[in-house]
Amino acid sequence: MQTEPAQPSQPQAPPVNTAALNQLRDSYNELDIRFASAKSSLDNLEKKQAAMGLGLRGDIKTTATRVEYLMSEVSKALSAQDVDRARQRLNEADLALQRLEKFLGR
Repeated sequence: MQTEPAQPSQPQAPPVNTAALNQLRDSYNELDIRFASAKSSLDNLEKKQAAMGLGLRGDIKTTATRVEYLMSEVSKALSAQDVDRARQRLNEADLALQRLEKFLGR
């Protein structure tokens, strides 16, 4: 009687920390709402300045673009259930958004 060779075991994916993912999703949603508000204010300010022949500061535009990019990265990390990457990118987005909010006097 022949025995079948043992099948190599497949590496197990680490268990998903559902509580952490849910908390990060909530934080993402709150940050997204704050960013939408800041972005609206920046757009209005940019229109007012354009009417006077001026433009929005380059560093502020760059920071807004950075927040958009980081929020996209958070979304991707959440979809991939990558808690550590989502948390890191969320923290970076929050810091960048705080700079925008400070510029806007919030």
